[in-house]
Amino acid sequence: MTEKTEYWLGIILSYVVGLILTIPFLVVVGVCRLALTVCGVAYDTFMFTPRVVNAYIYGYYARQAKSKRDSIHLN
Repeated sequence: MTEKTEYWLGIILSYVVGLILTIPFLVVVGVCRLALTVCGVAYDTFMFTPRVVNAYIYGYYARQAKSKRDSIHLN
């Protein structure tokens, strides 16, 4: 083989090996990102209502305590 042939063969082999290694890597990364996205959406779907309700309850009791503190000063 000539030096030029070895050069081009090396270039082609590096691209082939790069493609062979890149495709599984992209599949693994894609599957992980998809799983994280699905889990995030499921978590947000089922936890949104309890978080809103808890925030409302906390705010309600905080306003009630503030109102009680304010009414003490009026007497």
